[in-house]
Amino acid sequence: MPDYKEYKNPSNVSGKSIKDILSMTPQELNSMDVSDLRRTVGRLVSAGNKRVRRFTSKGESSPAVEKLMRSGGVLSTAGKNIHQLRMEFARARNFLTSEVSTRRGWARVQKQTINALQKHGVNVGKKDLDIFWKAYEKVKEKNPEIANKALKYTAMKEVAEIINEKKYTDAENVAEIIKSRLESSYESMMENDENITGISDFLEF
Repeated sequence: MPDYKEYKNPSNVSGKSIKDILSMTPQELNSMDVSDLRRTVGRLVSAGNKRVRRFTSKGESSPAVEKLMRSGGVLSTAGKNIHQLRMEFARARNFLTSEVSTRRGWARVQKQTINALQKHGVNVGKKDLDIFWKAYEKVKEKNPEIANKALKYTAMKEVAEIINEKKYTDAENVAEIIKSRLESSYESMMENDENITGISDFLEF
């Protein structure tokens, strides 16, 4: 006979930590009625939105915050039925378990990223990381061959150089400048080296 002790009184979350609630099983959640589930999800909503406010109050954001906003905005239990509450539980759990859902965690990841890039000769400051990644993604869109592992750090160096020169308006503009530079240099090299057949050859040159 199955043991149901672990599912007894699932609505009693007042004594549970956020970590305890995040580790609740699907069986525990599914055994709750809408009122109990709303109270449970409400604990996560409160914790999650508090983290978001810590970013926004400083005029900051992080990949986790941006993903949360794209997936439905700030967390809420208002007006939601039991199915929607379960979905909100999942959204809150995804956010709260992300390392970059806290300012401290995001700062740590940024530092690790900057150090990793520097090892490959890519120098970009913390305050420019957001525009750097957005610009790099735009460059990849315009020049798909840059996604090749052997080429990406060359492209990243170009992006970082433009950003450090402060001669851009936004990520799209950085990508356009890079594209223009690559095409200009590529055409010049083509005139002098018959072995270069594409931009990927030029980047490896």
